[in-house]
Amino acid sequence: MRTAVRLQIYALPGVPAEKLLIDVWQAAGSSRGKAQEVFRRALLLGLRQMCEAGELDDSVVDAVGEERIMGRSRRRRAPSVSAPVFVLPPGADPRLFGGYGGYGAPILEPAPPPPRVAPARPLPPPPEAEAPEYDGAPGELGDLM
Repeated sequence: MRTAVRLQIYALPGVPAEKLLIDVWQAAGSSRGKAQEVFRRALLLGLRQMCEAGELDDSVVDAVGEERIMGRSRRRRAPSVSAPVFVLPPGADPRLFGGYGGYGAPILEPAPPPPRVAPARPLPPPPEAEAPEYDGAPGELGDLM
């Protein structure tokens, strides 16, 4: 027959994070004695999340075994790509975008470009073009006319 192993955690009521542990223990313990179940579940989920995020020391993971902690092989955390964000055009009604975009979805035109802003200081006027002087010589193509 197996004997139970006692795990003890000491918490100080003066530390806010540890006070939270005490309050959860007392609240769960007062409702049908579920405190141990709540804390067992919290510890297991926390260990799995730490292992998945790479926050659990590798020596601990190697000693215990990833499969035992995760229930599957641990995947190294890959950089996550956030989902694209759809920005509504100015003045668009957000209620128009509630559907899945099927045949009845409205066709929207792109938002107009922002208005051009005048430069901070005025630009100098362009130089005046000088008109070429006519010297009476035939042009480049000659006098064909």
